Amino acid sequence: VVAENTWIAHKALSQIDIVWSMPEEKSFDSKIARKNYINLFDSSDVEVLDEDEDFKEAWGKNDRVIEAIYETPYLAHVCMEPMGCTAFYQKSDMDDDEDAKITLWSPSQSTTWSKSAAIEIANVNSKNVKVFSTLMGGGLGRRAQMDFVKESVSIAKQIPNIPIKLTWSREEDVQQDMYRPDSMARFKMALDSNNQLLALDFVIASKKIRETSSLGHPMSYTVYNLPPKRLSLSEQKNPVPVGEWRSVSLSHNSFYQEAFIDEVAQELNIDPLQFRINLLEGKPKHSALLEFIAEKSNWYEPLQDTSDGSKRGRGVSFIEAFASVMVQVVEVTITPEKKLIVDRIINVVDPHTAVNLETIKAQMEGAAIDGLSAALYSQIDIKEGRVVQNNFNDYRMITIADSPEIETYIIPQGGHPGGIGEVGLPGIAPALVGAIYDAIGLRIRKLPISHSELEV
Repeated sequence: VVAENTWIAHKALSQIDIVWSMPEEKSFDSKIARKNYINLFDSSDVEVLDEDEDFKEAWGKNDRVIEAIYETPYLAHVCMEPMGCTAFYQKSDMDDDEDAKITLWSPSQSTTWSKSAAIEIANVNSKNVKVFSTLMGGGLGRRAQMDFVKESVSIAKQIPNIPIKLTWSREEDVQQDMYRPDSMARFKMALDSNNQLLALDFVIASKKIRETSSLGHPMSYTVYNLPPKRLSLSEQKNPVPVGEWRSVSLSHNSFYQEAFIDEVAQELNIDPLQFRINLLEGKPKHSALLEFIAEKSNWYEPLQDTSDGSKRGRGVSFIEAFASVMVQVVEVTITPEKKLIVDRIINVVDPHTAVNLETIKAQMEGAAIDGLSAALYSQIDIKEGRVVQNNFNDYRMITIADSPEIETYIIPQGGHPGGIGEVGLPGIAPALVGAIYDAIGLRIRKLPISHSELEV
């Protein structure tokens, strides 16, 4: 619907009784599909992404194996502003498409990609496309996809010589997203009779976004002194459109890795923070961040239960990614009625060289809140080929009232400036589930936590 303003267009659209043709994949159900992932870990179709030369030999010497399976859902981006773009298509005097001109006001993550999208849809000469980058209202990977730009240009071409502003509703934004893929992963750690780590086997069932290799991150480049490893993928092919989501594959793989590190530490009867320091032997700059957060969180002094019988706990995570290093501690309270309250998040980040301290702090806080929302509540389901959720009433986000106290410490230890926009997110979920285990001994391996026995 094209109208004089957004309100009229949306009202008119709501009055139209549209009969949609059903896609071939109308029977697809994401929950049913994900239940089958567990049967794929040992399939002959599994692709080995990375295997250390001595993995098989080390694995063959094991005395026992620690195993855990983890699961995460599809996620939407729900940027502050739904997708939108303004396009101005000016026909040429000769009525030749290639000589037409297009001007875009595009809130995307790439001016270059916006221009390429306009050229593709309108078939115009590259020199006739002008793009103005506007404020995005949140990107988070969603605006790296150009579907909304293409739609804007396509409409503008049909109504030439007048600027056309495309604005999606929140419902359209939730149900027409490029989702963070769902996944299920299995970790196995082989140990000898002296509880020495021998080999690590990781396999993930998921749909790739662009490069298959990224589904091995961060295990493929971890700074931990881990034993020989094998990283494998059971690639899923289904009709769900997927795309980058803040911190990309680390948004789920860091949860898997760090939660499993906690479980190995428990099996070895080692404090989880100390176990990470042990795995960073010979890397003093990394272990210094863990020692710093131990001091700031008073880690080695157990949190006291409250007078009403509520249990309290702490969890920790360590992430090196996007050329920065991040350590986080989460503190929680769980009431006798099993209501989960997140009390405090402590961020310690080493960006190597800090340029703008307030920007770093803001990104750390925002990423922590994003990570917390996803860990507690967020999930996209597809049933009968359609997305179930459509707005914040059923795709819940954390509110100010439920937000914890957040402390951020910036400790640049020298070197090229690292990334900041994504590194603060992936460590929240594992630190949170670690805190829950510390409080009540409940091990959560499936997100969001709202599916557990806890009230969130």
